[in-house]
Amino acid sequence: MYPGKGYPPDRVVVDVRNTSEDRKRLQVAAVRQRTALEAAKEKVAKMRAHVNALYATPAMNDPEVQAMAKRDIPALDTRIRAMETDLGLKMRSIERADMILAQMSEDEKLKQRQREDIGTAAAMGRALTDAGYRAEDIPLVIQRLKEGATIPRPVKRKGGRPKKHQESRREQEAQETPPPGQLS
Repeated sequence: MYPGKGYPPDRVVVDVRNTSEDRKRLQVAAVRQRTALEAAKEKVAKMRAHVNALYATPAMNDPEVQAMAKRDIPALDTRIRAMETDLGLKMRSIERADMILAQMSEDEKLKQRQREDIGTAAAMGRALTDAGYRAEDIPLVIQRLKEGATIPRPVKRKGGRPKKHQESRREQEAQETPPPGQLS
């Protein structure tokens, strides 16, 4: 059993989360499968050469050898075909693992770009806030910057609650000036 998974080691199992640990595990499994595939290909080639050599030997004219060949060679040939089929399946499994690895690395690159974009946007938002832009204007300003348009300086907004010294000054002015329509 495969540790913790219950799958044989030649079977590729990928976690949906696509973590780097899964990618490393998949890479190791792919290398292991390639090594086994090459060894199996060599074994099949040797067996095929052996069968072909049996057919080509002068001993095939001997009736005993022909009887043995009729009995053993088809079984050996069937075994070779089964191994070749298994090799084809393993090759497809390796190709699938390669595709998954490529997709995982693309996904990681995309996630990294997204993280960088988020970090850049956050830094740009902080800088624009510090420069005096209102929070609700920042997405529009960032969009205009991406388009290459120039943006005007932030407008200083008036309003809000007046400071205490301004309140007292306004109260004094209100007391000193008579209401409209009266002469002093």
